Amino acid sequence: MKSTRILVALALLGAAGMAQAAGNCTVSLKGDDAMKFDLKEATVSASCPTITIELTHTGKLPAAAMGHNVVVSKTADLAGIARDAIKAGVANEYVPKDDARVIAHTTLIGGGQKTKITFPGKQLTAGGDYSFFCSFPGHSTLMKGKLVVTKRSPARRPAGRRVRFRSPAMEYVIRLGDAPVDLAAVERHLLDLDPAALVDHDAAAGTLRCSTNALAVELMMALAQSGHRVAPDAIERLPSVCCGGCSG
Repeated sequence: MKSTRILVALALLGAAGMAQAAGNCTVSLKGDDAMKFDLKEATVSASCPTITIELTHTGKLPAAAMGHNVVVSKTADLAGIARDAIKAGVANEYVPKDDARVIAHTTLIGGGQKTKITFPGKQLTAGGDYSFFCSFPGHSTLMKGKLVVTKRSPARRPAGRRVRFRSPAMEYVIRLGDAPVDLAAVERHLLDLDPAALVDHDAAAGTLRCSTNALAVELMMALAQSGHRVAPDAIERLPSVCCGGCSG
């Protein structure tokens, strides 16, 4: 039976700019002088003890002219917070003071600067509708994105211990070509997604074979975190064991 290629969905998600979240507990964003974040969607886990949002201003303009921050809130509260941010003023970094709608926010920075904020993961609910945005006056129209909150735990399995697959696991073949493979790094990031994941490297074929409950797009993110960026069409999902088409 022919392998099912995960093409269209991964391409669309990749174009949307999925966040490279370390263990789904850290999101790194970049903002520029054109009022754009480099990501339109970020994914974190509600089970993380803490969640960190990092922001790098890659532009050159000062904060007074083109300041950026990151505010996290429920999507329904975004517009109201953005309006009230103007009243809050630069003295409060354009964030309404002591506003319960604001889940977390970074400081306001200018070109060439960096900032970050860390907050308890329990402040987010898996499946909730959240957004991140810049609250500098007029920026939230363009500088905003969706914050996806999953239930996945960042916990890892004990070293050297093989965990039996949960059913139904999916099998993937990832074509890496002749590039060197850091199998330990790949496995570490896959286990952040799925503690029951297993991965093997076929150096002769230049492929990885992975059995996991993680989604294909999560697999692509984990590979990127481990230093192995792959094109969407380099990932193939094999027929499931239950259909009889996999060699198992």
